[in-house]
Amino acid sequence: HGRFPVKNLFITAGLLFCCQVAVGVHATEIYTCTDNNGKQVVSDRPIATCIDREQKLLSGSGVVKKIVPPSYTAQEKRAIEERKKLAEQELLKAQAKERSIAMLAQRYPNSDAHQKARNEAAREISVRIYAANARLQVIKADRQNVETELEFYKKNPEKAPYKLREQFKSIAENEAITLRYIDNQNKDLAALHKRFDDEMALLENVWKKSAVSLLALYPLGQKRITPGFGNQ
Repeated sequence: HGRFPVKNLFITAGLLFCCQVAVGVHATEIYTCTDNNGKQVVSDRPIATCIDREQKLLSGSGVVKKIVPPSYTAQEKRAIEERKKLAEQELLKAQAKERSIAMLAQRYPNSDAHQKARNEAAREISVRIYAANARLQVIKADRQNVETELEFYKKNPEKAPYKLREQFKSIAENEAITLRYIDNQNKDLAALHKRFDDEMALLENVWKKSAVSLLALYPLGQKRITPGFGNQ
């Protein structure tokens, strides 16, 4: 398989032989690792210079019995656990996103279905906005009529009838409420379009893949045959 791996094999075998000679022919466990300098180290006990890296525990015949993981300080262990938790959280987020996309794709199998749903949802909000604007025009007309009556008391507003003043106050409150309602509905409409835009960004690739798969099944010019319904 190449000269370099064979050379490494001979080196490892030589080191194992030397270790066996050094510790006695009855040695049953041999540790080996590659240190910071890229040098292969062999010993009959865990190797201190390789405490921060993986070590192999070999039998006397050179068979790997197990892999000894690195030994970390308490701070290093905490850092490793934190990285592990973050990785798990990212994985859960990715899985949740995939599930969400799958559910959206099932609900909106193509862009036409998605656009239809957007239009229907937007129409409902637009109808509410239209009705509120119509109501606002009525309120403004009522306010104008009351303001016209209050003109007679412009120099002495305190002489205006209590009922007229209360009517003006009520109209002003209704106008403010209606304006807030229209503003909230416009915000809802903007949020709706943003949601559909975000969904479309997620679904575009799914739709493209679906179209490619369908084209592979039914190349251009080939008729689709649906059992019981004839050719399409």
